[in-house]
Amino acid sequence: MTSLRCLKGDRSGLLYLAFNQDNTCISVSDMTGIRIFTLEKSEHVLRLDMGAISIAQMLYCTSLLAYVGAGEQPSLTPRRVTLLNTATNLPIQQLTYSSTVLAVLLNREHLVVVCELRSFVYLLRDLGAVQTIEHPSNPRGVGALSGQHEPCSLLALPSSSSAGLLRLYELRGEACALLAELRAHSAPLACLTLSPDGQLLASAS
Repeated sequence: MTSLRCLKGDRSGLLYLAFNQDNTCISVSDMTGIRIFTLEKSEHVLRLDMGAISIAQMLYCTSLLAYVGAGEQPSLTPRRVTLLNTATNLPIQQLTYSSTVLAVLLNREHLVVVCELRSFVYLLRDLGAVQTIEHPSNPRGVGALSGQHEPCSLLALPSSSSAGLLRLYELRGEACALLAELRAHSAPLACLTLSPDGQLLASAS
């Protein structure tokens, strides 16, 4: 699952672009709302005109969509994640935080919300909180979640704001188990991604 956040004022007008977990669809958000396209047929399958959206993340090709406002309207605060059923256009749940949401990560078992100093892990089936992971400042919202949740559900997060260190967690179980801490780069991490099965981890600084 790959995503790109764009700076406001970018000439393209885009605020966010992301592939879904199996790379069959792409979600795009801008100052007017969200667009979803299928890549197999290059079709425009969903349009939501709701205002400026900074994050729009799909769960495979299901009707579940997680989005975060860009703060241009009071109702679209960047401190809230909304889970939307696109089949009914009705919100399922809203989760509000004390700081800006920088990334939303999804697989079929877990939802992870990344803020600058904390990441929040939930079970997707009932949005029960699993754990809050505290970490050094992560202003880019760098993080990665394996797309598949079997046989493991892996989460990678930076563990340093001055060096390229990361921690790898196993989310399955009652608490997030720390599996390893790795030194990937000498400079701070700029990007992380896990292969769908969690067997490969790529990083950039």
